[in-house]
Amino acid sequence: MSTTSNREPAPAVFTENDVRAAVDMPDAIASARRAFLALAQGQVHSPEPWHLDIPNGSVHVKGGALDGAETFATKLSSGFPGNADRRLPTSDGFTAILDTETGRIRALLLDGGYLTELRTGAAGAIALDLLAPPRTDTIAFIGTGGQVRHQIDGAMHVREPSTLILIGRSQPRTTELADWTRRHYDVEVRTRQLDESPIDADAIVTATASTSPILTRAQLRPGVHVTAVGADSPGKRELAPEILLDADFIAVDDPQQSTRIGELQDIPEDDLTAATGNGSLTTLGVLLHDGAPPWTAARTSVADLSGTGAQDAAIAEIAAGLLLT
Repeated sequence: MSTTSNREPAPAVFTENDVRAAVDMPDAIASARRAFLALAQGQVHSPEPWHLDIPNGSVHVKGGALDGAETFATKLSSGFPGNADRRLPTSDGFTAILDTETGRIRALLLDGGYLTELRTGAAGAIALDLLAPPRTDTIAFIGTGGQVRHQIDGAMHVREPSTLILIGRSQPRTTELADWTRRHYDVEVRTRQLDESPIDADAIVTATASTSPILTRAQLRPGVHVTAVGADSPGKRELAPEILLDADFIAVDDPQQSTRIGELQDIPEDDLTAATGNGSLTTLGVLLHDGAPPWTAARTSVADLSGTGAQDAAIAEIAAGLLLT
């Protein structure tokens, strides 16, 4: 006796190579703009991130649905900084893309954390484009992991610096990053050890897994913009609190999330309330919608990017459109 099954075919499965070949930084920047604008306009459904911290690293689960999108997404990503010493990637992960109408899984992207790294680099690019000096000659990057490469790539899509300063704790890893940067970009590259000396740069990007400040107010010159992307779970921090307390302007991806798992952790509530009241604390989505304030040579600005499910949904939507055709 023959039987027939009415089950739909299994979801499409794409490898990291498939995803890398289909989705690039311009796609990611477009998706990040969509995500931040949707957040600002209340057009995102997204729960709080889920975190699992273990001795060697951490795992994060995020997701979201954007109003009007045909798909929504759930993403799992891991970060294990010690993998660099094993010559292994420091991140891994996958994204599940689901149909908005039926909830059926349309695709599994075994991207190895690529989309998370890419959309974070794109968010950094948007923050630089909105808040860094229009003429940004020198950008400093603190950190030597895989995310720094995406921050560099994003920055090079929105600015034309003449010099990049790469700062890290490990000289071999900093040298390796410098070699990679020189191969990919026609720009002067300098390296230095991470310490407390001043950093002579128009913009500074921090991308580490640090749980204690690696950048202090005394290291910053007037007019500098700082983007911090490393704090994405309780206890992580890259910036000394006085950088945020003294900043003239702060932009975040999600205010509540930033106070819970980002650089605004442990900042006194009265100070945050005052900053919100005088307009110096806002979101990237609001700036994209309303326009950023004019840059001045005396202004210090900070962008804190803890990563949102909206970004994961938006870049997955683009990936689905490119891969499921």
